[in-house]
Amino acid sequence: MTATDLRARLLCLLVLAQLTCGCALLTKAEPLTPRYFSAEPSDAEAVAAGERSTVRAAPARELKLGRVTSASYLGERLVFRDSAYELGFYEDRRWTEKPEAYFRRALSRALYEDGGFRRVVSGGGPTLDCELIELAELRAPAHVARARVNFVLYDPRSVRTEATVTVDLPIAASKDEAQAAASVAALSHALVSAVDQIVSRVSSNLDVTANAPATVSAR
Repeated sequence: MTATDLRARLLCLLVLAQLTCGCALLTKAEPLTPRYFSAEPSDAEAVAAGERSTVRAAPARELKLGRVTSASYLGERLVFRDSAYELGFYEDRRWTEKPEAYFRRALSRALYEDGGFRRVVSGGGPTLDCELIELAELRAPAHVARARVNFVLYDPRSVRTEATVTVDLPIAASKDEAQAAASVAALSHALVSAVDQIVSRVSSNLDVTANAPATVSAR
């Protein structure tokens, strides 16, 4: 191969490389179109939850709903886990509101609309604080939706009870387009189930306190 042939071949490769780069720059990536989901239960599910709560409701008891918060990473994007230590975020799956808002409404509805509690906004009676610390799709080893909540029930004198509630529900296998909806449905049900467990534990604690025999001091 002569020097002229070599220069010609190098020139052709250079032109081809420039054309390839130009095409790549002119080619636009597909725009990301987020899909928005709500964790609010459907009307039928809300009615069913209300019926379950009404059955176990006791005479009205006073309760103040205090701080209702969530972990800082629980924002607009839906969360997934592939391991116990690593979180990921779906770029194309978004909540219409932050999970904390769904959680607060679910608590208020379960306590005051369905659970037989009387809302107290001031004073020194029993107070319930809650924190939603996880609402995520677990993709391995089992495909489940997880809701995890810390709660503490206290009064001016002491902490009555505190615990962590964790609910794992299986996510139904679906086609690609329907898989996101199946995941959201399972997350919504897990959140409602966690709220139901909190209400049940709070009810039991207050019932035990109300039914405890009064102590009479000797004179």
